[in-house]
Amino acid sequence: MFNRVSIDDIFTRLSLNTAGNKIFEDPNLMTWAVFVTKVEKKNPEDIILAKLNSQYAPESLASMIEAAKKVSSTERFASVLQAQQRQVWFSTGESGDDIFKLLKLDETGTKLFESPQVTTWASYVDEFNKNAPNKKVSMLTLLARRYEEEDLVKMIEAAKKVPSTEDIAVKLQAELKASVGGGKSPENFFKMLKLDDTGEELFKSPAFPTWVSYVDHFNRKNSGEASSIFARLTKIYGEVKLAEMIETAIKTSTAETIAKRLQEQQNLRWLSKQKSPDDVFKLLKLDKLNSAVLSDVKLSAWLSYVKDFNLANPRKEESLLKTLTHQYKEVGAAKIIQQGKELSETKKLAEDLQVAQFTRWFRKGVSDDNIHKLLNVKTLDDPNMAIVDEYIKFYTEMMKTF
Repeated sequence: MFNRVSIDDIFTRLSLNTAGNKIFEDPNLMTWAVFVTKVEKKNPEDIILAKLNSQYAPESLASMIEAAKKVSSTERFASVLQAQQRQVWFSTGESGDDIFKLLKLDETGTKLFESPQVTTWASYVDEFNKNAPNKKVSMLTLLARRYEEEDLVKMIEAAKKVPSTEDIAVKLQAELKASVGGGKSPENFFKMLKLDDTGEELFKSPAFPTWVSYVDHFNRKNSGEASSIFARLTKIYGEVKLAEMIETAIKTSTAETIAKRLQEQQNLRWLSKQKSPDDVFKLLKLDKLNSAVLSDVKLSAWLSYVKDFNLANPRKEESLLKTLTHQYKEVGAAKIIQQGKELSETKKLAEDLQVAQFTRWFRKGVSDDNIHKLLNVKTLDDPNMAIVDEYIKFYTEMMKTF
């Protein structure tokens, strides 16, 4: 009793009873802890934790200990206290669900992973399962009792992006894959996550990476039913719309990695079907756009394919100029290129194309005298006169080199 009175008295004399939630920032706490260690040789951690428990609500103390673990000067002390905290809870028969409520995590809603107490809870669930394997209950099972699967998936994805909760989220995601792997096809899982309601905003959904990860897991476990992510999405969106969505997503940092992976699968699929660049140009309906072709997002998909096609078929090398000329004829391609120079987003591409086109004409012997005939220009007010003027300038500069 004397020791107890002395310990409490020193705690008060050091003004620790008025330190509030900044007690771990107060150097007097360590002074008091050292004193307790000298007085209570056997279990000083019990005394320290009991005193702090008498001063603070469980959720507040858990949060303060978590914060103290992130500070080098208090990290070791806080870790010891947290371990003792877990031991006390386990010795009194507290379940993972009990501690969830004790820490008031049941009041956080979908903001669960924003609470610092969630790390304390997760560490206790691990400790409980380790010490009571016959009563083992996964974190996912405990959370599944409280959240709809769709909400939980989104919460886990968001938690993966925060360093303090990343490890917990990765573990939960692995448990989620294992739990749904027993019966749901990727298509059913897609619907369960309500990704079929996202429309063209699929890549923006926080649940999409989870689905991608699940498909990979499903394919490894079910080789007979394996199918690429691209193939599965093609069935849902069709090749044209999916290509457009992929190219848009590539420009978004949050979805770039997955989108590029899908683009690779897309190109491999077309290559395996021996599709020529002309075939893909038509497949993407780029042959119907006329002047809008250079600004269409699907052109990026086509250019990506041409790059892979040329690597696989060096003797059949294709180019955008060659395809534009084939699809829109010489004059049509020239008009598209000229109009593309008027838009800021296509200006550089159009200028490069025009140089390539003019170079080809020059090598074919088109001069400043017969360019009018090539472009069928008969009057000065002809819209193609601008192309004639541009070519004459180019031709004049080229002739200076001879």
